[in-house]
Amino acid sequence: MNLSNRKPLYLALALTLAAPLAFAQSTTPQSATQDATNAATSAATQSATDAATAATQDATKAATQDATAQTQAATQDAMGQSKDAMAQSKGEPEKKNWSDLDTDKNGTLSASEAASVSNLSSVFAKADANADGELTQDEYKAYLAANGKGGAKSDSGG
Repeated sequence: MNLSNRKPLYLALALTLAAPLAFAQSTTPQSATQDATNAATSAATQSATDAATAATQDATKAATQDATAQTQAATQDAMGQSKDAMAQSKGEPEKKNWSDLDTDKNGTLSASEAASVSNLSSVFAKADANADGELTQDEYKAYLAANGKGGAKSDSGG
């Protein structure tokens, strides 16, 4: 139920609690009864108003924090996509480490896992020294060293 929809309920509650006082008969002068009724109604209304105001402030604060978090997440996501797009537009290859390529997490790359990197898939058979269909990090490092690419780093990542 929305906070703005609760205000009439609080008012109705206050009036309901004040109604028996309005119809009660007493020996006190009528002005005293009216003063008591007015005071009770005023107190109940003020209490309901204070509760509604506090609830509205809490809801506003929570909504603001949620919106801020969503905005920050969207900004970071957009920045990440922008960096990827800039790298691709400059012709830079997408950089992936061994653990990114090793989808089954067995520590070696199969030909299908290496296929996502065109340079690696083209040299996969040459780099697979024992021809078992699985390329280990050591085999790949040895291939790079033997082909004059020893300066390239292989990030194990995991």
